[in-house]
Amino acid sequence: MEDDFLVLNIREYIKMGKAGEDMLRQVFSSFKCEKNLDVESFLTEQSIDFTKKNQSVTYIVISPDKNNIVGYFTITIKPITVNTDEFSNTVRRKIARVSEQNSDNGKYSLSAYLIAQLGKNYDDSIGNTISGDNLLSIALGKVKELQYMARKQDTELQLLRGLSNTPLQIDVTFLQMSSHVSKNTSASHIKKFYQTFEEIKNNNYDGMIITGAPVEKLEFEEVNYWDELITVMEWSKKHVTSTIHICWGAQAGLYYHYGIKKELLPKKLSGVYKHRVMNRKEPLVRGFDDVFMAPHSRYTQASRQQILDNPRLKVLADSDEAGIYIVLGDGGKEIFVMGHPEYDRLTLDQEYKRDIDKGIEPDLPVNYYPDDDCNRKPLLSWRSHANNLYTNWLNYYVYQITPYDLNESYDNYCI
Repeated sequence: MEDDFLVLNIREYIKMGKAGEDMLRQVFSSFKCEKNLDVESFLTEQSIDFTKKNQSVTYIVISPDKNNIVGYFTITIKPITVNTDEFSNTVRRKIARVSEQNSDNGKYSLSAYLIAQLGKNYDDSIGNTISGDNLLSIALGKVKELQYMARKQDTELQLLRGLSNTPLQIDVTFLQMSSHVSKNTSASHIKKFYQTFEEIKNNNYDGMIITGAPVEKLEFEEVNYWDELITVMEWSKKHVTSTIHICWGAQAGLYYHYGIKKELLPKKLSGVYKHRVMNRKEPLVRGFDDVFMAPHSRYTQASRQQILDNPRLKVLADSDEAGIYIVLGDGGKEIFVMGHPEYDRLTLDQEYKRDIDKGIEPDLPVNYYPDDDCNRKPLLSWRSHANNLYTNWLNYYVYQITPYDLNESYDNYCI
């Protein structure tokens, strides 16, 4: 039943200027909440100003027939200070993982989403269209969606952080698949920070990163943006000096460029695994230890035997537990990384807890929690390797190879 209601962010109307605000006020005029006049007055008199000042965001809930506002809720960020003196050590460790401790008083500070307002329309013409439980459930669903969006934006920051550990100045363009509509990222974020392929297809780029996606259990051709993605990968051959493919992006790239099929694993591969450098002469692994750690999180893998049998591919790093990790294609024009070197300390932890919430009953991530205790702060054991990987890529496969005139043919340049 909750899926039948339309949930609208009033910010989208505010962006339209006075006309949009007038439309909102007309919609608000039919909202009545005599049981709590403060709830009614906030919507009609304050919600627009609070949203414009970024103090909160209000969502209105529209009836299935799209004719009436049946309720609304307002979400904001609330700073919380926690005194853990009377808490158990287990609870303290959980709080410490997601907060910062004040060195003066020992208290922990963290931020949380707060449902600041929640109101049902009691106007006689509306009737009992929505229950309070349904309205609260919709609000909680929106909070979960915002949390997921925050994690997606964390991914953007993780990649940017990995690229920033170099003296080179990097100008980044985020690319979206126009044939795919994201369910978990706001349209305003996509519109503000991302471009479409049509907008950039005439440009040339020093480097490109194709990231993972939660579609690995689907056949490649079943992914709704596959045709557009292969257009981008084909375009990259002449418009990009070197491309790194990460996790599912690596599997997709190996499949398109080299016909390497993927295989479903018996269970999800999740954790931080030991890897060995297999070809130290390649600049991409310059400075790597003989054995290094890297995180993985996936249900599938590219066919090991097909990779080994292909003379155009070179394996640079391998793992007894996690399989092939880094593959070099076309002398470095294409690089395939099967894991997630960009992950932050808590990314695997968040995925593990998310899977538990979904009822998946996942295995504990391997080599991640101290003493395999998921209540303790995870160990960060792969950051130096990840920084080295991105630095080597930018230096040896992008900066030193990109022609001064990007309109020149890349065929004249090799590693």
